[in-house]
Amino acid sequence: MVELLWNKIFNRKNIIIMDRYVYDFLMSWEWLGYADNHLRWLYRHFPKPDLAFILDVPPEIAYARKKENHVYPLSFYVVQRRRYLSLAKDLKIRIINTERAVDECLREVFIEFRRYLINRLSDEDKVLLFYSHPRFRPSMLKELNLCFDWSNLNWEYIVDMAVKCNTESLLCKNLLRYENGLPSQVAKSLRYVLEKSNERIELLIRTLKVISSKLGENNIPFVVIKTIAPFDYGVTDIDIVVCKKDFERAKETLSSVFKISKSSRKHKAITYQQAHQVDILPVDLHYEISWLGVKFMDGEEVLNRKRNLILDRLTIPTPSVEDEILILVFHSVFQHHYTTLGEFFFILSLLKQMDRAEFEKMVENRYVNFIFAYCALKEQILYDEENFQVSHKMRFHASNILDVVFFHPSKFVPKGNFVQFLDYLLGFYRKLRFRVNRRLPYNENWIRK
Repeated sequence: MVELLWNKIFNRKNIIIMDRYVYDFLMSWEWLGYADNHLRWLYRHFPKPDLAFILDVPPEIAYARKKENHVYPLSFYVVQRRRYLSLAKDLKIRIINTERAVDECLREVFIEFRRYLINRLSDEDKVLLFYSHPRFRPSMLKELNLCFDWSNLNWEYIVDMAVKCNTESLLCKNLLRYENGLPSQVAKSLRYVLEKSNERIELLIRTLKVISSKLGENNIPFVVIKTIAPFDYGVTDIDIVVCKKDFERAKETLSSVFKISKSSRKHKAITYQQAHQVDILPVDLHYEISWLGVKFMDGEEVLNRKRNLILDRLTIPTPSVEDEILILVFHSVFQHHYTTLGEFFFILSLLKQMDRAEFEKMVENRYVNFIFAYCALKEQILYDEENFQVSHKMRFHASNILDVVFFHPSKFVPKGNFVQFLDYLLGFYRKLRFRVNRRLPYNENWIRK
């Protein structure tokens, strides 16, 4: 009981897995002949775990498995099995037949674990998490027995969070494609959101053509970072990186189309620019990747490893897979202090394109290791898909993986820096504000605006 209270108070956000539980003591007292009605009542009314399984097998098999290291007779397994099955029936504990292969048994347990964790969410969050998946398929819902009363959902919340997480296009396409039972007004609203998202994609292509044309005329190499995701979404601005030696020329070149709205000395590498005309997206110009006064990457390094992507017949220079992942990770941890569902899908798609050797090399970085572990666990619990096995040492609460996840940079940077302490307070304030009114700095509902 003391152990249970300790876990409830100090480990309440952790998932604790126990091999055997308090009920096993009762089974032992029963076999030894010390049990009576009072003892049975105490043990059977002990606080139940959130999930419990009794692993069952015929007595003969149990005896054969244990005869090399146990001295119990076959009658022990016969009697004790009967008691365990009676306990399972009375306390409604799920029985797992372990005559099958270990992987099959584990699969059954894992499905129940996923159901329990996911069913703690609201229906709105379930719709967001599943229908926003780039490779959504109805079988994702069937295995978890998920179904929704479409007319009674809070659609304002669903759409608002999808836009903030950059998954509004995925959500609308999947819902309109797979769900015929949507209320007509809801379907109309989703088509409107999809139309607005498509308009943003057209703006993205138009702006990239302007950037490519202007910088190409002046022979200024560039790469587009953390913008071109493997799925459609309503882009709100474009980030580009140039070499330090080309920064002033790039700034002057783009000034013929854009006006500077903000220049940041703090980050040294970034000048924020706002478009003159409304039919072009704002652009952020960088010559290095840095946050909290710490330089993570030089623009020239990113350019030397760039790769080209084709977007609407336009060739777009982007960072290498490894560099793009690093930029997304550092951006999540150090600037935003959080990662959204869209960023999770973005990082995950890049992870699956990585060479195994490169992956092993990158996980030596503790920031990357943490994010990789988070992505692998989130994908496995939510969508039951295999990913890289990450041996991570960073602690994080598994119960948080189903939501927008907030990071405190103090977990990742050396302690003692006053600026970092202030940044920690800022991260805490952002997390608290999100819990109250679902506001996300940097990720606002641009459709509502």
